[in-house]
Parts: sequence; structure tokens; C-alpha cells
Amino acid sequence: MTHECATRHPSLYSTMTSNKCYPFGVDGPEPVRLENSVSHPPKFTAPGTANGYARYPMAPGLRVVVAGAIPLMICGCFANLYSKEGESWVSLLLIGTAAFCVYNMPPTILCSQDRVISLEWYGARKISIEWRDVISVWRNPENDSITITSNSGLVITYTRFNVGRREFLDQISKLPFQFARML
Repeated sequence: MTHECATRHPSLYSTMTSNKCYPFGVDGPEPVRLENSVSHPPKFTAPGTANGYARYPMAPGLRVVVAGAIPLMICGCFANLYSKEGESWVSLLLIGTAAFCVYNMPPTILCSQDRVISLEWYGARKISIEWRDVISVWRNPENDSITITSNSGLVITYTRFNVGRREFLDQISKLPFQFARML
């Protein structure tokens, strides 16, 4: 049985058995598809520059989530501790989760023609590697990261949660070193 919408607009509607008219033979409205800005930042987020360094921070969506979640967990921890019915294990769980989030935040990567710098934990830990001291640059397809290792054992990891992956790879490939041609 052909629905009346399909007979009036055969190019837009297909044969349906329901009482509602949906285009292109779909049995319901088209699902909303939103870009996941936490793990896949929008294309318009590009790395910035500061003091001669290209700056590759964490994705803006992740920054908003972390900036909101960590203070809420800490406030929840103290609210639970000071309430009469509060249980201490909930506070320990919240403060542990907040510490885990801070510990695992992706670093901000600063890259220039001379060196690459990683700023972790809001700048509390800084790793700097001169490009001439780099012994390997490895692309890990399992977690979509780029690992830079120096001859002294220092490691800087560019994660999938940093912005400007294409620009970062282009900047490395323009360097006059052997590892740059292997990427």
C-alpha cells in the first residue's frame, strides 16, 4: 500500500506503511549527528603561536569538560564530608577521580625549529627536547599518538586530544633531520 505522501511527491518519499511521512524511506526522523568535540575537535581549532613557538593545547571541548568537572568533584567531596549523612568513601572516590583527571590531562606541546616542549599539569612539569637530541619520532596507530624520544630518555607524547595534528606533522617534516623524512 502506498502512502498518500509518496503519491504526491514520489521523488522525495518512498512507499511506507506508517501514517507519518518521512523523506527518503526512513521510518522516523533523521537522527541528530553532533560532532564529538571532546575527542575529535572541530576543524576550525588550529594551533596558535606564542613567542616563536607553535602551540598545540588540548581540544577546547575537553578543556571545558575538565574545567567544569574537576571543581565540581572537589566541591562534591567537601559537601559530602561536611554533611551529616555523608560517607567518607564517596569523598575519597571523588577526590581520587579529580586527581586522576588532572594526572591524565594531555600536555600542551610547544614546537619551534630548535626544540619541542611539553607542559603537563598546568605547567607544573616541563619537558624540553632539542631537535638535534631526538633519536626517534614514532606514530602509534593504536592510540593515535606521536611519541618523541631524546637520547637522554626524555619522552614527549602528542595525543589525539591535542589540536592541530596535521600542522604538527607538517612542522616536524620540514625539519632538516633524518627522522623528519620518515614520518
